Amino acid sequence: AGFYNKPLESFLQDPKEPETFGSYKKAGGNGVMLMLQQLIADAKAMEVESSTAEREAQKGYEAFGKETINALKTKGKALEDKAAEKAKLEEKFVMTRQSKKGVEKEVDTLADTEVQLHETCDFTLQNFDARQMARSAEVESLFDAKNFLKGVK
Repeated sequence: AGFYNKPLESFLQDPKEPETFGSYKKAGGNGVMLMLQQLIADAKAMEVESSTAEREAQKGYEAFGKETINALKTKGKALEDKAAEKAKLEEKFVMTRQSKKGVEKEVDTLADTEVQLHETCDFTLQNFDARQMARSAEVESLFDAKNFLKGVK
């Protein structure tokens, strides 16, 4: 109800311009020329700015390229080193495997020799008494033969 009780002057529009816009002033006959000169100046400033930005970007690109090339060289060298190390280890592995086969053959040969020696030793131990008696009999026969030959002379 208070809205409708206001005086009528409060509903009238203000005749002055809004504050956001300046009052319209005619700058003379060269307003278009000034605008064109401003556009040309802005275009030149943008050209200088974009040229500078492009040069900076090119420098950054070149630096990135150099870093990338150096990183690739480093990685390539590391890869070559790893490949060489792998080749050495594989060669060592092959040599070790061959050495292992040689050692296994030698162990088998020694085991066979042990079996043969064990058999020979067992035979010698089993026949020791018989051979001892045979040698004693042989020595005794040689003494008898020597004594007999001494007596013949």
